[in-house]
Amino acid sequence: MPYRTLHAVLSHRQRGSAMAQWCIAALPLLILGSICIELSQWHATRQQFALLAQRTVDAAALDGGTTAALRKHWLKNQPARAMAPATVCVTDPVAKLVADFADLALSRRLGKKVIRHDHIEQQHQDALKRGWPGGRGPKSRATIFAANLLSIEVTIRYRPVNPWVRQIVNPVIMRIKHRAIMQSHRPNLSQPCFESDQRS
Repeated sequence: MPYRTLHAVLSHRQRGSAMAQWCIAALPLLILGSICIELSQWHATRQQFALLAQRTVDAAALDGGTTAALRKHWLKNQPARAMAPATVCVTDPVAKLVADFADLALSRRLGKKVIRHDHIEQQHQDALKRGWPGGRGPKSRATIFAANLLSIEVTIRYRPVNPWVRQIVNPVIMRIKHRAIMQSHRPNLSQPCFESDQRS
């Protein structure tokens, strides 16, 4: 084989080998970059939902702390652009708390059983006088202080942006918890949860 022909063949093979080596070296970097982008998206989504949950619970605590109030303030504060679907649940045992701590006089006046949100210390002393150990109600095993905390858990179902990641995990489940002190009288709940993507 002539020298020039041999040189051309070897050069072509070397270029092909170099390209293959570059692809092998670049693939982990591309995967790492994709993972970093995906993780930043997860973090941004979690932060967005955490802020929304905080605003929602703080507003709902002024509005009875019901599921309907939570849903109303969630939709009011939700950004216009689409968000991942989520389930929002009140995690307090509200029915048991109302059974233990409903204020009878206030409930008669309002026409429904409610937990009074003020005079908390006096209510605690009354519970102790009833002989409840530590002021804890017999059904809820909680105090009036706990009965005046609104606690929620948000379960987010996030769909990864990267198709490679979606092959491994889809959806990504994230959970956020938040609580606020009740600033209004607390009734019982018709249901503990609602879906964030149901507007009707």
